[in-house]
Amino acid sequence: MTRGTIRIWFLIHKWTSLICTAFLLMLCLTGLPLIFHDEIEALAGRDPGAQMIGQGSSGEGPGLLPLDAILARALAARPGEVPLFMAFDNDRPLITVTTGPSPDAPNDRMTLQLLDRSTGLPVGEAGGGVMDWLLRLHTDYPSLPLYVTENGAAFDDRPDAHGRVPDQARIRFLDGHLRAAHRAIQRGVDLRGYFVWSLLDNFEWAEGYSKRFGIVYVDFPTQRRLPKDSALWYREAIARGGLDGRPPGPSGNGPG
Repeated sequence: MTRGTIRIWFLIHKWTSLICTAFLLMLCLTGLPLIFHDEIEALAGRDPGAQMIGQGSSGEGPGLLPLDAILARALAARPGEVPLFMAFDNDRPLITVTTGPSPDAPNDRMTLQLLDRSTGLPVGEAGGGVMDWLLRLHTDYPSLPLYVTENGAAFDDRPDAHGRVPDQARIRFLDGHLRAAHRAIQRGVDLRGYFVWSLLDNFEWAEGYSKRFGIVYVDFPTQRRLPKDSALWYREAIARGGLDGRPPGPSGNGPG
């Protein structure tokens, strides 16, 4: 092997090694925050439950307050509101209580409270819903296209005397989530699809036949199908290619 050949291989090795080193450095700089995002959130003070230790709020034990007591504290902080949901943590005594002005309150009028089930004390504010969730996924997996594959709400829908199924609460729910999805797209999220759950009323694993998720009403004994008001609203939104104004509130006058 000649001196010239050795020099050529030396230069190739040198510059390809620098390229590989630069790539690994970039991978560390961009990847480590994703790997340790929970720890970073805790150090930055953005995770109010990070310092909580103890039994998970999903369990039962002498160190946890009764759920009725936690709910009473959450309602005391939001006079006039009603309970909607509770969410639990398997590793910490953190519990999330969602309240609203009515049982069919749209998501933009719901309030999320974070409480310590071992003490009953509030521990901070919850995040900002669907848009923040989509932004978080986009941050954690920037090259991954996103699809919302199931999004819906269950209500006790019934046809009225005119043969219509007025489900304004569902319309407000879908309108709010579609607007949140649109805001996420405007902020750079690669959101490529959104699917309403569900097309038809069906048997739900948690609700059975007691609540209905469909935008098409199903009379279970006869299997007759009847598009609900939400199906007509959704059809118009698709045909229009966007949302037009805000749906009426629970009183029928203005936004909900």
